[in-house]
Amino acid sequence: MNVIIANLLILLLFTTGCAQKQTKIPENWKEIDSVSLLDNNTFKYSLDAFKKSCVALAKNEPFSSICKNAQKATDAKSFFQDNFVLKPLIPDVKSEYETLMTGYFEPMLHGSLTQTDRFKYPLYATPKNIADRTKSRKEIEKGKLLDSPICFVDDVLDLYFLQVQGSGRVKLTNGETIFVGYAAQNGHPYTSIGKILTSSNEIDEDKISLQTIREWVAKYPQKRDWLLHQNSSYVFFAKESRGASGSLGVELTPEFSIAVDPRFIPMGYPVLLATVHPLTKKPFSRLAMAQDTGGAIKGPVRADLFWGHGEYAKECAGKMKNDVRLWLLLPKK
Repeated sequence: MNVIIANLLILLLFTTGCAQKQTKIPENWKEIDSVSLLDNNTFKYSLDAFKKSCVALAKNEPFSSICKNAQKATDAKSFFQDNFVLKPLIPDVKSEYETLMTGYFEPMLHGSLTQTDRFKYPLYATPKNIADRTKSRKEIEKGKLLDSPICFVDDVLDLYFLQVQGSGRVKLTNGETIFVGYAAQNGHPYTSIGKILTSSNEIDEDKISLQTIREWVAKYPQKRDWLLHQNSSYVFFAKESRGASGSLGVELTPEFSIAVDPRFIPMGYPVLLATVHPLTKKPFSRLAMAQDTGGAIKGPVRADLFWGHGEYAKECAGKMKNDVRLWLLLPKK
C-alpha cells in the first residue's frame, strides 16, 4: 500500500471517534501489516521491553514457555506474531472512561540533603506514622511530617510534577544524582489541576499541557498553592538504585513502556498502540509493554506512554494528549 495512503488511513482510524465507527479496525496481524501500522525496525525494542516483563510473567504458564521463546528469538516481529493474537480494545461509548493517550517522563530536580533558603521543599519518604500518611496535600505542605525527608528540592511545582510522573532524578548540591520512585500514596483521590484550569476557562482544553500549566503559574504565582491544593492526593517516594521503574517492578523502556488500568489490561502484557506523535502530529505506533499504573489512568482504552528523561522526553510527555487505538496481545492457545 502506498505509504501516503497508509498514513491517511491510520489517521482516520486513530485520531477521530467518528472515523473509528466508519472504518474497520484491524483485528489480526495480516490486517495490521496491510495498513503499514508498525515499523518493523521497532520490534526489536519491543522484544527487549517484553523480556523485562518476563521477570514477572515467566513464573506462570503460558508465559514460562513464551519467555523462553523470547530469549531465543532472532526475529522479533515473528516472535510476537507466532506467540500472540490481537484483541482490539473497544471503547464503551456509554462509559465514563476517556479514550486517551498521554505521556509521562522521568524529571530531573535540583536538591540538597539539608534544608536551605533555596532548597526548602521536602521530598518525603513514606511516613512511619499512619496518621501522617493520610493527611491531605495542603496539610502536608503547610506543616511538617515527623519523618526526615529524602532530600529538599528548590521548586514546589517540580516536586508536584514529580509526584504526577511517579519517578525521577534529583541532582544534589554535592554532585550526586539520586533516583527516586513511587513508594506510597496518602489515600486521597487524584484531581487533575489541568482539568481545574480548563473547567475554569483559564486555559483552553486543546492547549492544556505541562508547559501551559507552568506558564499559567508563572503568570499568577500568588495562585500557585491554591491550584496545587486542589489535588489532595500526595505521593511518597523511596530511593532507587536505577532509573524509572513501574508498578511491575521492572525498569521502564522509553517509548516502549506504558501505564495502564490493570482492571482491563493485565500487567506485563504487550499492547499495540496507534496514536499521533505529540510534536510532529504524524501517525505514531508502538508495540509497548504494560509495566506501570497511575492514579489518572482509568479505563480500557487509556494509556500513558513513558518517554524517558531529558528535554525531548519532557516536551513529548507534556504535550501528548490524543485519541488512541489499543490492541491487547493475548498468548496463543
